[in-house]
Amino acid sequence: MEKKDRENMADGLSPKLDSDITIFSTSMSLQKQVDITNVFKEMLNKKYTDEKSIIVIVNDIKKYLDEKYGKLWQVFIIDGSFWSNYSHEPFLAIEFMYDKFRCVIWRNPVD
Repeated sequence: MEKKDRENMADGLSPKLDSDITIFSTSMSLQKQVDITNVFKEMLNKKYTDEKSIIVIVNDIKKYLDEKYGKLWQVFIIDGSFWSNYSHEPFLAIEFMYDKFRCVIWRNPVD
């Protein structure tokens, strides 16, 4: 899947990120970036009611990623400062911001 995504990027066939998304760090193909940021925005806009509803969104995003891209995904949604250090599968990590929320999403290494 990653190879196909990279080929599409090289051929100019990649979708575009929405202008209200700020990417801080990523190793993902643009297709996955767009998919994950769009899923986050859709879930946030449909399900966010208060701070307690964020856990539902986190769980739903993890479930979506586990089903679409394989298990072992981690999802952090943050509305303040943070520092982190983590290992991830090659090409499967993203840190972005939408509205007041910063998201850090990655897939753990299998071994």
